[in-house]
Parts: sequence; structure tokens; C-alpha cells
Amino acid sequence: MTLGEYADAAPLRGKAYLPSCSYIEMGEWTLPPGRAARFGGLLHDIRAGKDGEVKPFLQGGTFRGFLRKYEEANQLHKRMLRVSRRVRDAEEKGAGPEGREHLFRAQCNDVYWHGIFGGLYLNHLREAAYTNLLRAEEASDRILHAGGNDWTECASGDLDADGGEEILVKTPELTLLFHGHDGGALTEVSLPRRGIALGHVLTRREEAYHRKFKEAGGAFDGRTSIHDLLVLKDPSVAEALGVDPWQRASFREAFYGEEVSPEAILSEAASPICVSAGRKATARVTRSTGKVRLLLELPLAGEGTALSLEKTLSVAAGAEGFEAVFQLRNDGEAPVRGSFVSEWNLNFLSGNGPDRRYQGFGMGEADLSTRGTTAALRWFRIVDGWRKIAVSVESERDFTLLRYPVETASLSETGVEKIHQGVCLRLLFRALLSPGESEYYSIRWTINSVAS
Repeated sequence: MTLGEYADAAPLRGKAYLPSCSYIEMGEWTLPPGRAARFGGLLHDIRAGKDGEVKPFLQGGTFRGFLRKYEEANQLHKRMLRVSRRVRDAEEKGAGPEGREHLFRAQCNDVYWHGIFGGLYLNHLREAAYTNLLRAEEASDRILHAGGNDWTECASGDLDADGGEEILVKTPELTLLFHGHDGGALTEVSLPRRGIALGHVLTRREEAYHRKFKEAGGAFDGRTSIHDLLVLKDPSVAEALGVDPWQRASFREAFYGEEVSPEAILSEAASPICVSAGRKATARVTRSTGKVRLLLELPLAGEGTALSLEKTLSVAAGAEGFEAVFQLRNDGEAPVRGSFVSEWNLNFLSGNGPDRRYQGFGMGEADLSTRGTTAALRWFRIVDGWRKIAVSVESERDFTLLRYPVETASLSETGVEKIHQGVCLRLLFRALLSPGESEYYSIRWTINSVAS
């Protein structure tokens, strides 16, 4: 019997306001790390017999707190809501059940939160949700665009309800989501017709249970919740405890001084002079038949360096790929020497799968779990045999590639483990700018099918 059926059949008994609640550990996990640790300590004392009478009145956070705590969960949730509206619009024009079935599959709640059992931290769960959203959207687009193949769409506004402006660019082959208030960062790179999402790389962040790693081990004594037990499955998990300064995304830029080596940038031993992250960009979209061009302008300044950046990303209907062009201008009164770095974070689901590899380094193939620097490149590609695609990267100028796997430390049913979240690719271009001078850099991304 549903709630509505019961309400129709049962007599009125007065008012009831249902609280937003769940089991008590959920209230701990949804809190920020510091408050979660304090709340967890209170629960531990209660289980040990201290002040047990207050437990019924204790409540931590609520489920929607996960959408505040994790940008990735919030963006997926708002993406789902947009697709839901699109499915409804298509149904009003006669669409069948395919879109709604995929939408319902994408609403499986596990991927929208994180506690002890992975959830949002498991990239295959995120991929499954995005795949179903893309399938639902693609089925709806066939109806809404009457089967056309040369259409484009653009939308702007606060698309993920975070208070900033986003820009959504769509073609039959590509879906791209940019964040104008965050330097034009690109968080979704999806291929609707393939049902593949490449952009969902989880940000490394502090979790309350990270503080418990030093206490890992122990036995269950009946007074400790199973959720409190920690076992280190892999001692190297400590290597994944880094905290990222901003959300993992693509189309991010940084400028380093000329004395900073690529190796220092790779190891994060050196800090950039300026970054695009967190800066508000002025966005302008131009459209022509089957084509979209997004222009973003923003200042890059710091430590006596005055730079401005114009970056454009162009897409065309019928093409699985795009071109990013950067114009870096020296607005200062002194020459500027250094390295312009374009960062891209992409998810290929596994770091050491035999069917996922780098190609084009001049030294054979390399696993996606490897890290290093490779100079004097103009082309390379990443092969994903599991999803049967290859992503090629090409530039007209020499660049140095800095690559490393993005890994997080997470709880699971059996202990603390290291989880592959994606790869970080930084393309480094040497820059020498006289006062008032500009330099241009371009990166072309192309997706092709491969057998395996």
C-alpha cells in the first residue's frame, strides 16, 4: 500500500510533519569533516554507555547535505533534474517509455552520497548514472529535434543551483558543461550517442574518517559500530590522502615562473603565480549553422605578473571532438617568462586495465596508472578498449605533457582502500611575452572508435 492509498482509506487522525531523517550514521557522514568527527565521538560515547538517554534526540545532517558536501553529487543531481524535464517534454510530443526507464535507473540513490560503502566514490556507479542520463536524454533529443543531426543547443544560468553561472553546450554528439564563475572550468564531457561520460573525476578532499587511519585495526567488541572499524587494505593508501585546492575539472589554466621545472609542477612542489580557478569569467556564445563557439575572458594576475586570458572552445554538430584555443596577453610593463599550463581531468574508469593505455610518447605504451613528464610532444592519445574509444590530443606547438592518476582514499565494506578516479593531464607550453604581446596555444581533442 502506498502512502497515498493509505491516506484515501484511513480516517484522519490529525497533523503529522515527517522529519528528514535516516539511520544515525548517515547523519554523521553528511556533515563536514570537523563536525562529523565531533558527532562521531558523541555516538561512540553513547554506544559505550555514556549518556545513552540522549540518543533519541541526537540528529546529524540530512541527506541533502551530501549535495552541499560534494559538488559532484550536486552536479549529477541537477543534471538528473534537467534530464527529467527533457524526458517530460519529449513524452508530451509522443515519446515512448525508453527515456523514463533510463531516467529511473539514473535515480538509484547510492551514487548521490558517500558513507562506508563507496557510493559517490565508486567511479563505475557514477558512470552508470551518467550513462542512463545520457541514454534518456538522447532518446528525448531524437523526438525534440525530429531526428535531425545538425542541431546545437546552448543554455546559461545557475544550472546546478550553486549561485554561479553555468553554460551548457549540446550537439547530438557532445554535451559540455562550463562554470563561468570558476574560470570557465569544464566538468562534463559526455558523448550522448555512445552513453559515455568522460568528465566525472572525483575531487580529493578531507573526510572525517581520514583522522582514524592511524587507529586502523582492532576487533569488534559489540560496543563499537561496524561503521567505526577501519582496516587498511593497502598501506600505500596514505599516498591518496591529498586534498585538492579546487574541484577536479578540465579547461583549467595556471601560469608558473620560468624557474619552475615540469617535475616540480608534477609533484606539486611549486605553486603557480596565478590560476583561472575561482575567477569569474565573462562568457559569450556565438552560434552558426551546426556550430557553437564559447569565448571566456578573465584576468590572470599575481606576484607582480599581470596577464589576461581569452580562451575559446569550438564544437560542431556531427563531430565527436572540440578545439580549445588560448590567447595569453601580457598587460604588464615588464617581460614575462614562464610556463602556461592547461589542465584536463578525464575518467577512463581504470588505471591499470590492460585495455586502457597511453600511446604516442615515443617509448611504447604506458598504463594510465603511471605518472611522469614527456617533452616535445605534438600528439598523443588515450585508448579505452573497454568503452571502445580513443581520445586524441593534438597541438600545433610543442608541449610537455605532465600526467598522473587521480586516486582517493575511501572506506569500503572491508577496510580503507585506494580508488582510481581518473587521470590528470597538464599540457605545458613555454611562454615569453613582451609588454602588450600575446601568444596563442591550441589543443584539439578528437574521439574515435577503436576495436579494443
